[in-house]
Amino acid sequence: MRYILYCQSDLFLTHFLNVPISLMNIQNPDNNTLLCNTVWALSNFCRGKPQPPLDSVGASIPHLAKLLEVNNKDALMDALWALSYLSDGNDERIRAVMSGDGITKNVVKLLQHPSASIVTPAVRILGNFVSGDHYETQAVIDAGVLDHIGTLLTYPKRGIRKETCWLLSNIAAGTEKQIDKLLHRQKDMFEIVRHVQESEWDVRKEATWVLANIATGGSDEHIHCLVEFGSIEALCGVLEVADTKITLVVLDAIENILRVGKKESRDYVGFVDECDGLDRIEGLQEHENNEVYAKVVKIIETYFGVEENEDENILPSINGGSFAFGLTKTDDLTSTTSGTTQQQPLHPFNFSY
Repeated sequence: MRYILYCQSDLFLTHFLNVPISLMNIQNPDNNTLLCNTVWALSNFCRGKPQPPLDSVGASIPHLAKLLEVNNKDALMDALWALSYLSDGNDERIRAVMSGDGITKNVVKLLQHPSASIVTPAVRILGNFVSGDHYETQAVIDAGVLDHIGTLLTYPKRGIRKETCWLLSNIAAGTEKQIDKLLHRQKDMFEIVRHVQESEWDVRKEATWVLANIATGGSDEHIHCLVEFGSIEALCGVLEVADTKITLVVLDAIENILRVGKKESRDYVGFVDECDGLDRIEGLQEHENNEVYAKVVKIIETYFGVEENEDENILPSINGGSFAFGLTKTDDLTSTTSGTTQQQPLHPFNFSY
């Protein structure tokens, strides 16, 4: 039976990782049981909260890299989890793990492993990698990660679908060329949109970040592509969810889509209206969060405002059983908006793991 060893001493941790005989048990184990126990122990050392210093655990990276090619499922799984713990953090930690010989390429290959217990930490590692800078993201793309996205987005295990969307959201926050790579995978993009519309909330939220990151950080052409994939209807549907952070993210995305549509004379305003998006946006005027309220008012006034001096905008009011003209839609909206403003209390993913 295995017993988890909790150690508070960095000195002991450093000693374990640098004693040649301990590392030899990974490089040249006497038997599979010894190998599995040693890798399992190493994985637990890397897992600490707070994270152990990189100079204490970094020596294990080359040895863990070699384990990615062993034919031992238990050792492979623990080695992957160890690498996921080591790469969870800043650019220095990410670079240190990615510098391991063949790690990125071999982790990408493991995405097609038949066991979910291997695929899960593999996706986590790659998600950590693409949360780094654009060079690290590009290295993962060059290793072929996008070739496996279709399978991962439809994986039976929900956690893998969720982590895949998280990984893609980081790519979607990359350079325009990296966004291009993602958008060219049309079948996968339609699947992401489907997740935004239909999936369990934790998957749906991460998929929403994919569309939102492209809408706010991509080019005008990228936004047109998003619209073609049905992103307006998907994003408007998320406005019904009681999650303030996601609501703000979606409003930013919709606002940018409308901005590009207006600039290039495309009727994205009509698209929003047709999918009941305007009703949902207007409904958010009653939101308790001031930042949501401010964004909603800005969108309505900028893109759904009523033209002045148009006869169709003149509404009759009833005064003593007779109609009196002169009240405009704009006047009515202003009156309603003012009332809402007085009711707003003060207060407004970064997804991280």
